[in-house]
Amino acid sequence: MKVAVVDDDRGYRDTLISYIDRFGKENGEEIEIIAYKNGMDFVSDYKADCDVVFLDVEMLLYDGLSAAKKIREVHWKKLRGDSLLRTSDARKGLICKYH
Repeated sequence: MKVAVVDDDRGYRDTLISYIDRFGKENGEEIEIIAYKNGMDFVSDYKADCDVVFLDVEMLLYDGLSAAKKIREVHWKKLRGDSLLRTSDARKGLICKYH
């Protein structure tokens, strides 16, 4: 499984990576994690080969909504399912479903 984590806050990014890593170890799942510190780097590097993408909604350089929209425009034939975007407010229950 290949997972991308896109967040400009290193603390949130590292925490999410540790959760994903632990999930993989506990479930015997080999997970390749690729981290990006902004949406611009993610969009320019994305090859539609990730199984899961965690996007922070609020980033200074190319926010998660813009990144998701661009990915869908460029790679729409290769994508499956919906996109879930998160922000640091996710701990308050704010998760956006983006089509």
